[in-house]
Amino acid sequence: NNVLKTDLGRYPGYTGNRDVSGSITVRFNNNGSLTLQLEASGLTRNCRDCGVHIHTGTTCRRDSLVGGHYWNDNVVNDRWTTEGGAVYRANGQGRTTSSFTIRTGHGFQANLNHAAVVHDADGTRIACGVLKRA
Repeated sequence: NNVLKTDLGRYPGYTGNRDVSGSITVRFNNNGSLTLQLEASGLTRNCRDCGVHIHTGTTCRRDSLVGGHYWNDNVVNDRWTTEGGAVYRANGQGRTTSSFTIRTGHGFQANLNHAAVVHDADGTRIACGVLKRA
């Protein structure tokens, strides 16, 4: 069905005061793009243009294994950026239902079992989950 999903947990080694809960759903579109939706709470209140990305790693067990942004550099430049639109906005209660559509050069199968990471306003990795078939 071309949909991946993960429930979010604390990012490995994160010791800050954010206690994020929620989920990420990724839908793969016929035109080669993907639409990522983040539904979460426990975020920094009024966080604007905060990052949420799929990473190269396939686990959230250890920080060193999560890796960096996951994209096919033979097809596109890194779109997991603020300029690329890969961001969420939290409300005054630290909650969000945000979504965006981008092209990463990778489809459903390539993203399966990859780590999805939520960042705080300063870029700190605060939550993580591994994408599975929805």
